[in-house]
Amino acid sequence: MIKTKQIVIDGLLSTYTEDGEGSPVILLHGWGCMAGTFKDVQSELAKSHRVYAVDFPGFGSSDEPEDVWGIEAYAEWTQKLISKLGIADPVILGHSFGGRVALILNTKTKISKLILTGGAGLILDEHIEIRKKNEGIKKAKGFFEKILPKSTFEKVKDKMVDMMGSADYKAASPKMREVLKRILHEDLKEYAMKIQVPTLLVWGENDTATPVAMAKAFHEYIKGSQLNILPDAGHYVFIDKKEQFLELVNNFLKV
Repeated sequence: MIKTKQIVIDGLLSTYTEDGEGSPVILLHGWGCMAGTFKDVQSELAKSHRVYAVDFPGFGSSDEPEDVWGIEAYAEWTQKLISKLGIADPVILGHSFGGRVALILNTKTKISKLILTGGAGLILDEHIEIRKKNEGIKKAKGFFEKILPKSTFEKVKDKMVDMMGSADYKAASPKMREVLKRILHEDLKEYAMKIQVPTLLVWGENDTATPVAMAKAFHEYIKGSQLNILPDAGHYVFIDKKEQFLELVNNFLKV
């Protein structure tokens, strides 16, 4: 049975869940998600492993960070969680944003295996176009801020967010919006190339948030990695194709 627990790390009240017995597996969720997003995966993997799922600071029931964190800070928080719980040589499974954290976590603590699904963290050519668009938005905001009264500017800024902001950005608190802007500019290619543990990549063929091109780039940078692309699945491949996803993961964990 999944149990929800809390722990204080650097003054932040943080929530995580755990279930099962055996060698440890830690599930790192994506942006806008929480530990519960992995509920079905956690329950299944807990049949043969001790499985932990976290609420990163600023998500789920965990406190928001006091400062605008980057991926490095989230990786340090995760490393401290692992240390406090006395977890040794875990398997790390990271989805999307959690994949970003996993890439840096690999340099901070010993892990036995890595699983990335819909993982983010690489700057591809299409991201350069998005950056250009964002720079244009930033310049427009600066222009309106100079010429409009503050109350009017705030209304214009909110309108621009509604028109041009991503769903993740719109749903985030003011501080977490700043965190999101910061992490999107971090290219983690060098961390991907440092990975030497066995790595499984599982992607949805129709993933638009972190497209198959991202999966292929990770496959190139992480030597010896296994790449699996599941048809008729999107960014949440572990939900869209739960049985196939779990079969791949369980077979990978047995080796």
